[in-house]
Amino acid sequence: MTPPPASPPTAPGFWADLTGLSDRWGRTLLYAVLLGRLSLMAVGALLIAVYGVDSVKSFSGVVREISPLMIFLVVAVAPLVESLMLLIIVLVAGRLLKAHPAAVAFLSGALFVPLHGLTPVSLTVLPFFALMGLIQLNWMRRGRIWPGLLLVIAIHTVANALAVAAALALGPADL
Repeated sequence: MTPPPASPPTAPGFWADLTGLSDRWGRTLLYAVLLGRLSLMAVGALLIAVYGVDSVKSFSGVVREISPLMIFLVVAVAPLVESLMLLIIVLVAGRLLKAHPAAVAFLSGALFVPLHGLTPVSLTVLPFFALMGLIQLNWMRRGRIWPGLLLVIAIHTVANALAVAAALALGPADL
C-alpha cells in the first residue's frame, strides 16, 4: 500500500499546534500536556461531584506506593506501550476504516479508559488519549507516522512524569 502524499502543515496557531496539524512539535508537546492535565482535573472534579470522593479509590492514577519500579513503569514503559497501542488504533480507524478525525479521537480515548480502572473516574483519561490520537492521526496524514509516534510518547512521558512528581511531593494516597 502506498502512503498518502504528505500535505503541507496548517498555518501555525493554537489549534494547529495543539492537535499536531503544525510542525511546531515543541508547542504541541507543551499544549497537549497542559490541556491533558487540565482536562483530567476538570473531568475528575465533575465525576467526583457526581459520584463522590470514594469513587477515586480504585482509579489507577491514585498512588498507593511509590517505588523506583513504579516510577520506571509509569514514566518509561506505559508511555511506550500505550503509545504503540494508540498508533495501532489510529492506523486501523484512521487509515484503514477512514473514520472522521473526531471519531478516531473519541475511539482513541474511549479504548484507554478501561486500562486505567473500571470506575466512572477512569473517564478522566479520555480527553488526554483522544487528543493524543488526534495528534498521531494528523502526523500520519502528513506521511510522518514515526515522528508523530515519538511526539505522542514524549507527551505521555512528560504527563506521567508530572503525575509522579506530584505523587512524590504529596506522598502516597492514604486509602
